[in-house]
Order: sequence, then C-alpha cells, then structure tokens
Amino acid sequence: MEGLLPRVLYRYEIELDRVLDLTDGEVRAQVGLGADVLTGPDWTACQDLGVVAHALGANGINSPSATGIGDVLAVFVQHIGLGRLEPHLAEEWRSLDLLDG
Repeated sequence: MEGLLPRVLYRYEIELDRVLDLTDGEVRAQVGLGADVLTGPDWTACQDLGVVAHALGANGINSPSATGIGDVLAVFVQHIGLGRLEPHLAEEWRSLDLLDG
C-alpha cells in the first residue's frame, strides 16, 4: 500500500448559478430521464446529456450517485464564469502509521 501514498483530500467551496439539477424529479422529467437511467449501467444517455448541458453553457450537473449513496456534482470548469470553485486541504496521508487504529 505504500505505493498509494502520499494521498491528499480536498474539499471545495462551490458557488454556481447554472447547474442542471437532476436530483429534482421534475427536472429529470423535463429532460426525459428517469433515476433508473441515471444510475444504471449504460452511461450513453448521461454522457449525451452532459454534452448538451456543456454546449448550452451550464456550470455543471448535480445528479444522484450511481452507487445510490448521495449525489455527484460534475463541474464544467470552463463555464464557471462568475461562479466560485475554491479548494481547501482537508486531509493528507503520508504514511500508513496514520491509518492504523
């Protein structure tokens, strides 16, 4: 496992104003995608929607996670504009000693 170190975890403060929110059932209905499509094994519809959202200038897409746990925010950094994406160092692992008990 030493080959996996060091590892750094960042948390981000994010402010975006044009996000396609697919966690909202009404929005999913408007774009014609059910939650089953978003979390299923075939990514084609999701990728196509991402291409369209990016082309229309969206800052990102918020979607239910395919794992069924929480949500995922995909940010189109080229489209942040007046938005904000600020990283903060949360944790850093340099040795396995920190991972023990």
